[in-house]
Amino acid sequence: MKTIFKNKERNLLGNQISIGSELKFKAIDFDFGEYSFDNLDKITIFSIFPSISTRVCDLQTLGISKLAKQFDNFNFVAISLDLPTTLKEWCGAHNIENIMAVSDYKEREFGLKTGFLMDEIFLLNRGVIILDKDSKVIFLSRNTDVHKQINFEELENYLKTL
Repeated sequence: MKTIFKNKERNLLGNQISIGSELKFKAIDFDFGEYSFDNLDKITIFSIFPSISTRVCDLQTLGISKLAKQFDNFNFVAISLDLPTTLKEWCGAHNIENIMAVSDYKEREFGLKTGFLMDEIFLLNRGVIILDKDSKVIFLSRNTDVHKQINFEELENYLKTL
């Protein structure tokens, strides 16, 4: 798989996850502690992006927070390779409390297990993965161009079916 970043085609590293695949991984929380996503208590939406400090990523995360208010029966997680302190500062500055933000910077486990890690620049591609309570992928959307926004309408319509 490939994606476009800064007008250059990038290979995506790792295993290309698909519908029905199981996904369990660890990421880093705001306090640089390890957080394990291996026992989900409800359907969980992962909003994946390269860096919170960019306009498209900022708007994506604000949009996900808006969906989280509408669909409070699900877990919403934002994940990137930003440092945890950057994610914490961004969430605080935007009063975001209804989504969890975690970083894949340390081991890049999420990026490699899902095939979202871009080669050479080692940032995550943009997209969405939804897991059911058994950690199985039930929805998957990968952008072919990192600079384009995720399809919020498609995501919202899918969430309405759950």
